[in-house]
Amino acid sequence: MKVLVAIDDSQYSAAAIEELGARPWWGDTEFLILHVAAIPTVQQWEIWGMEVDWGLRDRLLAQAKIMVDDQVALLKKLVTKGIEIKSKIVESNGHIAERIDQEAKEWEADLIVVGSHGRTGVKKFLLGSVAESVLMQAPCSVEIIRSVDVFDKVKAMKVKDTSFVVY
Repeated sequence: MKVLVAIDDSQYSAAAIEELGARPWWGDTEFLILHVAAIPTVQQWEIWGMEVDWGLRDRLLAQAKIMVDDQVALLKKLVTKGIEIKSKIVESNGHIAERIDQEAKEWEADLIVVGSHGRTGVKKFLLGSVAESVLMQAPCSVEIIRSVDVFDKVKAMKVKDTSFVVY
């Protein structure tokens, strides 16, 4: 099975890695830890009315490498030895979900896993949902992992029967 894990620098991606590491996997499972770095184009800088930061790309890619390497190391520590874990950092000019789906198609992934920020309402409208967009366009199955804090909120509401709660 080929599992593409799309990550960003949020706690939600880390929670997804930890969740995957807690599961049993067949020996022939392959993981691809993918980060899509959103790199503004010169035209975007101009539209925003800002001076181009020529060093931003290099800084973002360096930060991405550290983050991806950390998540790969964590997953290697958590899963059975012998399971192949690769990583990849790709650039995008803002269409992150499309790039994730493209990479999944090219790699022939069986499953895409993404962590969810769990945004709702105005925040979701303004910021969008990469997880939802991936789900709608994916060439394979998609699993969206929510952070533990969602479950903590339900517990805090003192709900005894959570069978009706939509996560």
